[in-house]
Amino acid sequence: MIGNAGNDTLDGGQGTDSLVGGAGDDVYRLDVLGDTVSEAASAGTDRVELALSAGGTYTLTANVEHATIVNATPSVHLVGNAENNALTGNATANNLSGLVGDDTLDGAAGDDSLDGGVGNDSLVGGLGNDTLIGGTGNDTLQGNEGNDLLSRRQRRRRRDRSVRPGT
Repeated sequence: MIGNAGNDTLDGGQGTDSLVGGAGDDVYRLDVLGDTVSEAASAGTDRVELALSAGGTYTLTANVEHATIVNATPSVHLVGNAENNALTGNATANNLSGLVGDDTLDGAAGDDSLDGGVGNDSLVGGLGNDTLIGGTGNDTLQGNEGNDLLSRRQRRRRRDRSVRPGT
């Protein structure tokens, strides 16, 4: 399926698909990990929406900035790329890895593991007992509800105890 120069929503439906975006802000809806996405450089701000029936690892392709898990699938591991990514989990236990760039990771509900990687990242655990690992750079870690472990790659560790939600 091939998009055009506008803001496209590309959904191949069930099965393995090849989705190619155009010059706008495109949304790619994926239902299996075998779906492929192709996006040109500097062709808008693009997002992948994962509605998977099985868990696994999904790595953002080059030139796609955002990914969101939109259904209650088994555990999914989202891996970013060299862009400034926004990765959003769901109600199950997710692993979100930002890699390089100034990333925003939001675990949502579930017992999540978030790793910002290199860059100035913002990590929000959401509900559940989460592990948030800042990388190199000036990171913001927010555990929210649950017993969360907040850590920097340099091995300084802090636990949040009875902290007000949102602080």
